[in-house]
Amino acid sequence: HGSGISKNFIKEVIKIECEEIIIVGGIININFDDPRIKVVENISKSNASTNRNKGSEIARADYLLFVDKDVILNSEYINNNFIYKEIKYEVVYGIYKNFEYSNNFLDFFHNQITIKRSKDAKNFSSSHFLIKKETFKEIGKFNPYMESYEDIEFYNRLLKYNINLHFDETFYGTHLKKYTFSSAIK
Repeated sequence: HGSGISKNFIKEVIKIECEEIIIVGGIININFDDPRIKVVENISKSNASTNRNKGSEIARADYLLFVDKDVILNSEYINNNFIYKEIKYEVVYGIYKNFEYSNNFLDFFHNQITIKRSKDAKNFSSSHFLIKKETFKEIGKFNPYMESYEDIEFYNRLLKYNINLHFDETFYGTHLKKYTFSSAIK
């Protein structure tokens, strides 16, 4: 989802060899020079869940790759594991990689904690994951009434429905979020 999208995000996303790229959110005055990119404006300032659901309804592919605007993916990984190979799982999710876009100690500290938690507990994050479109519909998509922690609720439904999940620690995303002291200790 949309506004505040970075050039690094776009640069990496357009390297993915797919037929369509759907961006949902409040994007203003950004000129995309790629015919695969479809921008869906979010006039009502909806939450992340609603934006993700809206994008899924427009997508034509059998699999959906969700990526938050503040996450940089490795397009080479996506092409090698999701485009050129047969996908064996209904959901594939990964972890955050070391933060390389900031010298801020809090950003680095929070990122290291997130990486450790992800590796130890295989925590699901909705910041970047691949899901079979049919599975996404069957479990009821994201809960549009949740303003936060929607990924935890979504992950619990994946578990409840016994969905074929795969945690891949090489499927990483670099999170560009800036942390304050209070947000880093949450």
